[in-house]
Amino acid sequence: MDRMNELKKFITSQYIYYGIRMTFSVAVPCIIMVYYGVLKEYFAFPLGTVFLTTMDQPGPFIRRRNTFILGIICFFIVSLIIGFTYQYPLLVALEIIIFGMFFSLIGIYGTRLSVMGSLTLAIFAILIDGHFEKGKVVETSLALGLGGAWAFILFLVLAKIHPYMLVKQILGENFIELGNFVRIKSKFYQSNPNFNAVFGEMMSSQIKLQQHQEYLREILFTTRRVVNESTTTSRVITLMFLESIDLFEQILTSQQDYKTLHKNFGNKNLLSHIYRYIRVLAAEMINIGISVQANQKAFPLTNLDKELLKCYHRYYDLRNAEMNHENFEDYMMLRQNMINLSEITKKIKTIYRSSSYNEKLAKSLSVGLDSEKFAPEKEKISLKLLRFNLSLKSAHFRHALRITIALLLGYMVSLTGFVQIGHSYWILITILAIQKPAFSISKSRNILRLGGTLAGAIVSVVILYYIENSMLLLSILLVSMTLCYTFLKHKYMTAIFFMTIYVFIAFNFISPGNSKIIFIDRVIDTIIGGSISFLVSYFVLPVWERTQNKSYIIEAVNSNKAYFEVVCDMLMQKNKDFSHIFREKRSDSFIALANLSDNFQRMLSDPKFQQHLHIKRIHHFVNTTHLLTAYIASLSMYAKSADTYEEIDIPNWKKKILLEFTKIQLLLNIEGVSPHDLKEYANCKEPSDQIETLLEKRRREIREKEACFNFNPEDVSRLTELKSLSELFALINNLSEEQVKVIKRLFSQSPGESITMQKKKSSTLMSWAQKLSEKVSS
Repeated sequence: MDRMNELKKFITSQYIYYGIRMTFSVAVPCIIMVYYGVLKEYFAFPLGTVFLTTMDQPGPFIRRRNTFILGIICFFIVSLIIGFTYQYPLLVALEIIIFGMFFSLIGIYGTRLSVMGSLTLAIFAILIDGHFEKGKVVETSLALGLGGAWAFILFLVLAKIHPYMLVKQILGENFIELGNFVRIKSKFYQSNPNFNAVFGEMMSSQIKLQQHQEYLREILFTTRRVVNESTTTSRVITLMFLESIDLFEQILTSQQDYKTLHKNFGNKNLLSHIYRYIRVLAAEMINIGISVQANQKAFPLTNLDKELLKCYHRYYDLRNAEMNHENFEDYMMLRQNMINLSEITKKIKTIYRSSSYNEKLAKSLSVGLDSEKFAPEKEKISLKLLRFNLSLKSAHFRHALRITIALLLGYMVSLTGFVQIGHSYWILITILAIQKPAFSISKSRNILRLGGTLAGAIVSVVILYYIENSMLLLSILLVSMTLCYTFLKHKYMTAIFFMTIYVFIAFNFISPGNSKIIFIDRVIDTIIGGSISFLVSYFVLPVWERTQNKSYIIEAVNSNKAYFEVVCDMLMQKNKDFSHIFREKRSDSFIALANLSDNFQRMLSDPKFQQHLHIKRIHHFVNTTHLLTAYIASLSMYAKSADTYEEIDIPNWKKKILLEFTKIQLLLNIEGVSPHDLKEYANCKEPSDQIETLLEKRRREIREKEACFNFNPEDVSRLTELKSLSELFALINNLSEEQVKVIKRLFSQSPGESITMQKKKSSTLMSWAQKLSEKVSS
């Protein structure tokens, strides 16, 4: 992405909007209070504004509104309690235990309440030193609540003025990330690509994509406010989101055997043309995203039809010059690649038309859309769920214990006085900011926070040493605050850097000339808080990613099996409508793939001795799962068409592949799956596709110069489609068989299971497999 696009992306994103909103909401009341000389007395007002605005997470309006109200109530109650008890360390320790456990455990009900709980604990931590002006506990708590109320009013006003702003910004980011995903994918067509490195980049990009898609699903379908509105804007937003999901699926379908592709065509100068065209497609997606973010109509950057035609001409020239009866199947594979590029191009052109917000086009969106099928699963507020998580087996409970223990240790350190600490509550704030459920994330946040704090502190001291002009310092403070909250959600170290600067300048306004003391306090407190957080994450009931790995593998296997099954049903029953269940299973499969990839990447950040013993096999399983999902998505493209494919033995392919999926499920000891389930596939036969006869006929035609070459990019031969479909089934089968082998190696010696049980399980499975093989051969 060039610098101009980077700038456009930045200034139209939700992050800069959030940063400006935060600065405005805090700066306006502060300036008014400074004018009247009451800022020090009512410091809790801007504090409440900052924390309530920080609490706002992307999502449906109703949930955001309810979280604001609940947050104001929690802030007020907690500040009152600590206000009357902060002078009694034993009571404070008891409160840390109660509040630490409760406000950490409510994270079981979703990210929104998790953030609210963390920020409530942050308010508790700030007031733990008795920051109540002249002992006015009630007044301070009221000021805190009023600051939150001001943030809430501002939220309501902005939601009324710009009801679609947030969803458009996230939708734009979704398209930008799609463009980045395609740009990464284009690297497969470069000369001598590093396949493993490109796969790793694709995993990271897909995790971000999945996050954007989940946000959009929640906003659009959970409360159904946007999707059920009859306005052109609401319909177009919904249409563009659905098109983006289909586009992502189409991009996944373009997965190829790149090693074979490079072996056959690496020196033909065709792959470089394809590479450049894919980069053009990526630029168009990014352009759409920036335009959607900016609330503007998107216009194509290039003539896509013309650029695509250049690739086709190069393909046809190469085919006519070098294709013969021996290598024509390689050109059929390449032709399929060109078809995928054509389909992606059509999707992008459709999205461009959608972005015009044309009323007639908007009405093409079905009003009978079943929102429930698209809505993400959500945790209900129930005491049963809370009771279920009151166990050391629960990751949420273990995280709550770590938070509580770390806060207790931090509070005890602040009381010991072995070092002169002027702002000891910064220790607790650091702990709350760093301590996360996963060790890998906590470790990363620890390093980023320390680095950002040190850099920001040094720059702050320099600024305060050389600049004395109050207006210039105020300007730097406002810019730093804006940039801090702009980067807070996606560039943590940068955010902490700017946060440190605006905190230093703010304290300098309150107490001029104390920058050196603030520097020492800030750095020491950050080091102490970070050290406590690291030690607790490492030694107190840590949750290593390898212990979570099996559950993500199970999720991926189950979802891919269900996804494959519904696609096969669509291929075999063309007269039946599978659209709702198909979208549901497709979404489940994409989410499971993103979760598995995320888990693997976090595992790499764990200590070496806590990583999985067979991490290379885990990596292999993640890669094969990615390919498996991509090939099933490719299969679904044929399932959606009206054509039937009698030449392909779909029923037996389905049984053969589902047999492999069931073997994997048995090896993983998935609940509800037993060896008896293999009986369902006992009558499966080796698939007998009628492709080889057609291919032999084509070879003869080419050899005898009877073949009529087609130069129309829109016209795809029946044989090409059948060959591609047959190969997809074969690839899916090979990958599922490969995964059976990987799972056997991964879990055949799992800790906690006796070798006897493993042998028994393996022999049972092998005996069933042998019986099935005998039936198939007979």
